Amino acid sequence: MDAATGERNAESAVLSPTTEGDPIITYYRTSADTSGIEMFSNGEYDKFGSRDWWHAMCPKSMTRLVREGCPK
Repeated sequence: MDAATGERNAESAVLSPTTEGDPIITYYRTSADTSGIEMFSNGEYDKFGSRDWWHAMCPKSMTRLVREGCPK
């Protein structure tokens, strides 16, 4: 993702279970038109959560995203 940021289109999807085992799917996307990484998280399958989607524009480095997080 870091190599693609601001250069070309790339997408990745990551499935992470909640404590109860419900799936949370997070999509990461970058493109030549974007200076950072877009993050979409799908909580609709989380029976104990908000069951909402959320979107954030994140720093332009996955390393920084993992280390510092991304504002919701």
